[in-house]
Amino acid sequence: MSAYSIHQTDAFSFTGNQAALAYMSHFSAGSYSERRFLLQELSIYQMAVTLPTASGNFGICGNYMGFMEQNETKMGLAYGRKLSDWLQAGVQFNYHTFQTAGYGSASAVSLAAAAIISLSEQLHMGLQINNPSKTKIGKESAERLPLVYTAGLGYEPSESLFLTAAMEKIEAKPLNIKTGLQYKLNDIVAARGGVETATASFYLGLGIWLQAFRLDAVATIHPQLGFTPGLMLTYTPTAEKP
Repeated sequence: MSAYSIHQTDAFSFTGNQAALAYMSHFSAGSYSERRFLLQELSIYQMAVTLPTASGNFGICGNYMGFMEQNETKMGLAYGRKLSDWLQAGVQFNYHTFQTAGYGSASAVSLAAAAIISLSEQLHMGLQINNPSKTKIGKESAERLPLVYTAGLGYEPSESLFLTAAMEKIEAKPLNIKTGLQYKLNDIVAARGGVETATASFYLGLGIWLQAFRLDAVATIHPQLGFTPGLMLTYTPTAEKP
């Protein structure tokens, strides 16, 4: 949820919008895991690393979803930089693998491009397009990765409060609206929450800083399918608390 924030970026910010890499001034790394609806077969594991350089900032990310018999993985390499005082841009190349026991595996390569426009010091707008070429999965399958458009806003009325909203349109699926907020309770603890219309679910989270480490616990609630716990750990040597 920190993709459209200048002051509350973390290792995962660029996974929401690659242009957010332009805001990163220090090395950062993070890992995240969740067990969707408490089912082991729907486990998700993610990692992200940001590497700032003098010629722009790089990001590496990886996702794994599923279990031994059926799973999906994605590895991504991203690049982002500041183009002007009000414009940031980013791009990411992804390698996808899909595996099902007894049926073999298939792979695909996709591209994402994104931009963030700073409308003011407090308000930022972002746009992203993912997989514009509608890449086929494997050589023999007719199935393709979906085209995805995303537009988002981030507003920081103060150093203690961050508000964000995004619209996501996945090809052949209804429009998904995501909203969230994060509030700094003190120098150590921050609380967050939000809703997502596509799954009619909401989430609550709590983050704690231990010097350069940040630990976040999150719980997502779906009215019919139940509870999803998640845990995120990030490391930034000179991190500033939001």
